Amino acid sequence: MRSTGDSRSSGIALPSALARWAHKEVRFPTLFLPLSALSKRFRSVPLVLAAGLSILVIHLALYPWPDLARESAKYAGLSASQARAKALEKMAIVNPSGTLRLTTQGKGSDASHREAWLVYFDPAGVGGQPSGCVVSVNRTAVSASSQCSQ
Repeated sequence: MRSTGDSRSSGIALPSALARWAHKEVRFPTLFLPLSALSKRFRSVPLVLAAGLSILVIHLALYPWPDLARESAKYAGLSASQARAKALEKMAIVNPSGTLRLTTQGKGSDASHREAWLVYFDPAGVGGQPSGCVVSVNRTAVSASSQCSQ
C-alpha cells in the first residue's frame, strides 16, 4: 500500500512528465502550467525556485553539511583523542599496575568548575563494580580522583 506522500508526488510528477516528454494529454493542469502563470505574474518565481532547488541539491550532495547538531571538535582546549592520551599518561603514573581500563569519556566540569574532559576508568573484569576513578583533563591540568590509585 502506498503512503499519501507517494501518491501526491506521483500525482504531480507523473502527469507533468507525461505531458512534457510523452506528449500525452492529461485532464488537469500539470505542474508546468501554474509555474508559467506564476512566472508571468511574479517575475522572481523562476529565480526563487531555482535558488531553492540549488540549495537543496547542495545540501543533499554535501551531506551532512551543515551539521548543526554536531558538537564542536574541541572542548576545554583539547580534542577527544588528546584528552584521552593525557588521561592514559596520568593513569600510567597513578595506577602503574594497570588494573583499571578506560571505559568512557565525556564533557563536563572539574572540581574547580572549569570545562574538562572526564575520562572514566573501571576494573578490567567483565561485570565488575565501577571503581569511581575519573581523570579530568583540560588544557592546563590533568587530575585523577583518589579512587584511581587503588
